[in-house]
Amino acid sequence: MILKSKTKRTYLLHEINGMVGAIYMIERGPGFLRDLVLGWEGWIPTDQICDWRIGQRDYDEITRKEAKEAAKSLGLEKYIK
Repeated sequence: MILKSKTKRTYLLHEINGMVGAIYMIERGPGFLRDLVLGWEGWIPTDQICDWRIGQRDYDEITRKEAKEAAKSLGLEKYIK
């Protein structure tokens, strides 16, 4: 039997002059909330997007597919689940 994950992932994109500046992921699950940024070695904890939740919208919310495409442009698509 395969257990379904109760973790919800939200992807955010920060662009600089029309190019990928950073890809962020928010993970929400039972009893936890994590903010992560995609780096060369994978997902790294960050506090850079906490203002996004309170209305400062410097990032665009994107789909998983869009996150995978953006990561592919950096050679990091293997880290998008």
